[in-house]
Amino acid sequence: MKTMTATLVLACSALTSDAYANPANDQADLAAVRTLAETYQNAYNARDAHALAALFTEDCVYLPDRAPVAAGRRAVEASFSVQFDPTAKFYNLEIVTNQVVISGDYAFARGSDTLAGTGGDNVPAQGKWVTTFRRENGAWKILWNTFNGDG
Repeated sequence: MKTMTATLVLACSALTSDAYANPANDQADLAAVRTLAETYQNAYNARDAHALAALFTEDCVYLPDRAPVAAGRRAVEASFSVQFDPTAKFYNLEIVTNQVVISGDYAFARGSDTLAGTGGDNVPAQGKWVTTFRRENGAWKILWNTFNGDG
């Protein structure tokens, strides 16, 4: 058990310290990941399933709260299309990125979100999210994305 704990601590230390190995490069990567989160928010609020899916890798996994897992970019687009059905209630999304860690061609981010209804029963819902990004051809894409509500 001690060996497994030590290995986990070392792995987490390596992951965290790598985020600061090259501060100039990391600042650009950190900004790019934060910009991707903002682009996600804007595409969501525009109800643009195709634009959202384009932010994901081909081999992505999307794990939405209280909905089926969507594996692959086409499945992600289909999942968002269901959410954006014209007969469904629409919510505006606000994303806050609390932390981003860069490790080579991978980035890990976590944050909070608020969904606010656009109708008369506007009761904002708070939640949290964790996303793994992968750099592909110089651009950051979403590899794994999951979120859930606070209550």
